[in-house]
Amino acid sequence: MGPRVFQKIYEVEKISRSSSSEAVETLPLPAQVPLSSKESQETMQRWLQDDSQLVLLTWDGLLPEAANPRQASLLSSSAESINPPYEVQAAEVEEPAAPEAEAAGAASGAAAASGQSGSFVPCPVTKPFAFEGKACVAVRSLPFLAARFRLFDPSRMQAGPCTRPVVSRYEELAPCGAAMLALPLPQRSDAPPRSLGILLQISFAGASGQRSLTARLAGLMQLRFRRIGCVGATVSWEELPAEALFREGPKVVREEDGLELGNVYEFQVRVGDVCRMGPWSKSSLPVRFALSPPVPCEGGGLRILEKGDRAEVSWAPFQPDAASQAQLPNLARLPIEYTLSVFADDEGDARDTAETRRETRLVSSLSTTSTVCSVSNLRPLSAYSASLSARWSRFGNVESGSKAARLFAAFATTGLKGGW
Repeated sequence: MGPRVFQKIYEVEKISRSSSSEAVETLPLPAQVPLSSKESQETMQRWLQDDSQLVLLTWDGLLPEAANPRQASLLSSSAESINPPYEVQAAEVEEPAAPEAEAAGAASGAAAASGQSGSFVPCPVTKPFAFEGKACVAVRSLPFLAARFRLFDPSRMQAGPCTRPVVSRYEELAPCGAAMLALPLPQRSDAPPRSLGILLQISFAGASGQRSLTARLAGLMQLRFRRIGCVGATVSWEELPAEALFREGPKVVREEDGLELGNVYEFQVRVGDVCRMGPWSKSSLPVRFALSPPVPCEGGGLRILEKGDRAEVSWAPFQPDAASQAQLPNLARLPIEYTLSVFADDEGDARDTAETRRETRLVSSLSTTSTVCSVSNLRPLSAYSASLSARWSRFGNVESGSKAARLFAAFATTGLKGGW
């Protein structure tokens, strides 16, 4: 059989069970009102000071019936309203049903869609009030930390669309771990360290040790740090900008973030979103952001070959101490700068003070990255002493001079002149 051809005989208009004028109007979608600014938090301070579950909601067409939150809380919920009698309903967001749901959201916020919701229940709300240029209602004392919200019209038994998961109060996270870190990491590059940082281990566990649902629903994470051990000084917290893309696990804070070598720091972390941030965690254990200076190898010492008015001093290369080497494996690749100081052992004039005699004894101070150094212009038939210290050429010596490892040696020049 060949193709069939149809000929239009007549056509009717599309019909529906109700005309467009009788179509049911969709209820508006609630939206959360931010509480992230200091000004908004000060306005709502009375409701926030007890860390209670609080959400501010608004929707299209909502009109204010009170001038501020305090006035709204005093108005009776049964008082006549100028707004449609919509009921605010909430359904608790529960833990994901399977671990694969959490793994699907590698970045923060992606796990929000995986939370399962329970049944919707009515929420007690305040009268609509004016807040930062818009009308909103406050949903207080919720029985759960995260929920989806919707509007419900009892007269038509109609429910509107529901929101994405909304967190009414973020939980306090467990303290983060902290340790020194040298970059690049040794497993990624053979190059010597170019920068130092503090490696933090961020956990989505709450302060009680249980997994935090609100942390996995959070859209922002923020860190702060401060120096400790500053005698007689009050040091304020330094807050880093909140990050929208973050993961549970390692996070590096670097020198460019404000850390200074030679100090001891503590860190805190919190999560939240553009509407509200959670409480800061307890402080991490103190971590020293400093490098111990390189130390002489075991059995190493100064070797001095002298002849007349000159002396050649050599030594074995210094190395990281055992603790630094274990913590920062690529530290041994970092160049080392040595300082050789030579002192004359003459006591000076008896009329000189001890300070004057100490100043006149230093006859030479040389810096080098080599392990051989030549000292000239020495007096024949004289006694001398040599002192050698070392520092990391990139990051400097963060230890005080008295704590830096040194090598010492004494030698005397002969009365002979001439070359080597």
